Amino acid sequence: MQSAEDHSWLLAAQMVLFLIGCTGLYVFVYWQNGGRSAFRESKEEKEARWRLVFAAGLPEVERSDAMLLSSLAQKCDKALRRLIESEDLDLSHQQLDLSHAEALAALVRCNTALGSLDLAHNALDAASLKAIFDGVAASNLQSLDLSGNALYGGEAGEALRSLVLCCPRLSRLVVTNNSLGDDGVRELSRALSNSACALTKVSLARTGLGDGGAYALSAALEANKSLTSVSIWGNDSMSASARAALHRAWGSRKGTLYLGEED
Repeated sequence: MQSAEDHSWLLAAQMVLFLIGCTGLYVFVYWQNGGRSAFRESKEEKEARWRLVFAAGLPEVERSDAMLLSSLAQKCDKALRRLIESEDLDLSHQQLDLSHAEALAALVRCNTALGSLDLAHNALDAASLKAIFDGVAASNLQSLDLSGNALYGGEAGEALRSLVLCCPRLSRLVVTNNSLGDDGVRELSRALSNSACALTKVSLARTGLGDGGAYALSAALEANKSLTSVSIWGNDSMSASARAALHRAWGSRKGTLYLGEED
């Protein structure tokens, strides 16, 4: 039988082994976390550290842009390489808002192959669009879906006008389910009338378009014969005379002018 002294020594030895094991585990975790204590590192610090790791895999991209793109990749659960190399990106339903505009600007700036971008059903507003598309004249973007965002009134229309004119290859724009109203559509119509506008397909369905915006759009249709598809359904406040003006402006050109059930 073990004596009391032997039992004490056994307990002491077990305690020492336990402490050695805990110390070893702590050192291992500390090393795995790049020299930082995993027990003191905040969630934000850990995410920032991993963004640095991801960004290191993009030597051809500016470090600041790489960090922004890494953040966007995490937010949208997309492969980082896909963000900067894909020709067709779907970032719809991602709860993107003004706080993500800088990262989206980096995306448009760095992905020179990007031809189609779906940003539908997010929370992007006029300020977001200005931040994303400011100074991207070299963009190859051809199709942009902004359906169901937070684009309201004349300010959003101004942002869309600038966007259209700074994207020389943009041929398709969808802004369905945004409350642009007459003021917003007037501003966008100014872009449609501009000779620099490359759009051929536009959807303004359910945008709160009334007679004022409809007449401005009619003038744009008369000036721009390159438009082949214009969708304006779901704008029930337009009068019969405004609808007639749109039809006259459309004329006999090939393509589709869709005003809805009464068309």
